[in-house]
Amino acid sequence: MINGGLFSAFPSWLVWLSIIATLIILAAISVASLSPVNSGGDPGSADKTMHVFAYALAILPLATVSSRPRLGIALGVLIWSGAIELLQTLVGRSASFSDLMANAAGVFLGLSATVMLRRVFVKAPR
Repeated sequence: MINGGLFSAFPSWLVWLSIIATLIILAAISVASLSPVNSGGDPGSADKTMHVFAYALAILPLATVSSRPRLGIALGVLIWSGAIELLQTLVGRSASFSDLMANAAGVFLGLSATVMLRRVFVKAPR
């Protein structure tokens, strides 16, 4: 039930939109992460920055509409991230612990943004 429990503070259309947005973002991350690497050389720190922003963006929609602690959502996104890193070995890419740490930093950044957004836009119950 969408309008009760975990998402009770928001209209159901917004919750559904957030779920769809999260899934689309995760799908885009998956496609980009599992695509062959072009031979342009090592992207270096820009690569880690992209990981941080991609995973911050991934957690933002669903975590923002959640009315309970968002740890479960964060854990789910991190598990997805780990699975993608492992699957990369099957498509000619390498798994990277530093990528996983950048993804975790992105999840933390997204959760932090969520807290700020909720403080600004969601009225506390009286």
